[in-house]
Amino acid sequence: MKKTESIKIVCIEWEDSVLIGKEQINKDSPEIELAKGFSCGVLVKEDKEKICLATDYFTTNSFSDNPYRTAQVYPKSGIKKIHRLELKPIKI
Repeated sequence: MKKTESIKIVCIEWEDSVLIGKEQINKDSPEIELAKGFSCGVLVKEDKEKICLATDYFTTNSFSDNPYRTAQVYPKSGIKKIHRLELKPIKI
């Protein structure tokens, strides 16, 4: 992404698996549910199967080869709604 391009911000509403932990549980445990979440980030990549969001995007030249940090991939099969926003980077 070049400095003159807009930055795509995406928020997703999703439902997916959740890690309960290493404690023992029984079949009636309230923890046995799908997690419902809301996540936001800078769009790294998207295709028909998945979307990848990053918490940080660097516009400086020193990070231009790898501008994204702390990225997560979400399967589209669990996404209920996608909210999109485009921002123009400011010049400092």
